[in-house]
Amino acid sequence: MRHFRWGAPRRRQGWVGFPMTEEGLADLSLSLHASLRLRVQTLRWLFKASAEELLSSFEQRGIVSPAFIATLLGTRLPAHAGY
Repeated sequence: MRHFRWGAPRRRQGWVGFPMTEEGLADLSLSLHASLRLRVQTLRWLFKASAEELLSSFEQRGIVSPAFIATLLGTRLPAHAGY
C-alpha cells in the first residue's frame, strides 16, 4: 500500500493510506473480465448504502444528531446532481 507521511514539526506523525488505490486491489480489478465489474450506477448505490448505514451507526452511538442525518439524507443528498 502506498503511504504518505504527514504531520507538523515537533508534533505527532502518522501514516495515511488510500485503500481504494492500493496496488494489489487495482491489479485485481484490472484482471477481472468486463462482465464481472460493477457498473458506475451500482457502485454509486453501494457507496450511498454504506454511507447511510455508517450514519445510522453514528446516530445510534450519539456521534451525529438525528436532525443532521434527516437533513442530509432528506434534503441535501437529493439536491446533489447525480443522486
